[in-house]
Parts: sequence; structure tokens; C-alpha cells
Amino acid sequence: MAHGALRGLSLLVLSSLLACALRPASDVSGPFTLAEAAEQAPEGPRRASLYLVVQASESFEMGDLAAARAAASRALRVDGRNPYAYFVLGQVTAASGEFDTALRYLEQAQLLFSLDATIHPHWIARVLRVEAQLRSEAGEVEEAALLRRQADVIESGSSRPGGVLSPEIERQP
Repeated sequence: MAHGALRGLSLLVLSSLLACALRPASDVSGPFTLAEAAEQAPEGPRRASLYLVVQASESFEMGDLAAARAAASRALRVDGRNPYAYFVLGQVTAASGEFDTALRYLEQAQLLFSLDATIHPHWIARVLRVEAQLRSEAGEVEEAALLRRQADVIESGSSRPGGVLSPEIERQP
């Protein structure tokens, strides 16, 4: 990946983590699973889109990547700002060997998750873990380790302004 693109991704990660760090996990009672997200969504396009994501996730877990991609893509046609759909598409494209496409979907998922104060921060941690796995497989060991540490902090609920961001900010020029 080009240095400029990696730097842009680092800034996106930082802004997402800052948003997450400013709202403690204990203050968020948002959905913890895809099924909960679908059940809690208001009637209409958002709920329909989330049920398609549940279907996509089930297909993905059964190894049917084509069905998973189709359902997640349909979910985005129904609601183009559905972070769960981007997350599942990131997983599907990663499993299909489409590294750059997977990263773009995961970046979009992370951004949309971080913008919604009703979403449980563990979703950002899940995105970071998938991205860490991709980066590890691509030989980007340091970046993968940083993403895993950031996910650990988010999941521990101990994130606070500066707590997650300090190591990355210190490395910025």
C-alpha cells in the first residue's frame, strides 16, 4: 500500500478512535450483535437493510461468499450508510483475497460506526481486528499490532481521550 494511503488510513483510525474514546463503552447500550441491531432498528429501510446484513453474515459463516456479497450489497442499496453492511462486505472481500477493497469497506464501516453514538464501541474494535488480520497477512506486522492494541483498549472499556491515541500521535511527524 502506498505511504500516502497508509497515512490517510492512520488519520481515519485516529479520528474514529477519538470519537470512541470520548464516549465510554459503559455509556453505550447499543446493539452487541447483528440480530440485536436488526431488532432494535426502526421500521423501514434501516431495519430491512440490517436483516439483509444478518442474512449476509449467515451466508459468510457458511462459506457462501457469493450469497454473502449479494446480500450485503443489497443491504447497501437499501441503506447506503449501514456500517454493518460495510463491515460484512469487508470480511467477504478479505476472504475473497481482495485486500484493497476489503480495507476500503472496513474504513467506511469504521467511520460510520464512529459517527453513530448509539452503536456499541465494540463494533469499531471488531473492524480493527479484521483490519489487523489483513495487515498481518500482508506482512505489516507493526500496523497489525497497533490495531490489535487499539481494539483491546476499546473492548476493555478503559478508553479515554489520549489513552488509545498516544502511541500513534507520537509517531506522527
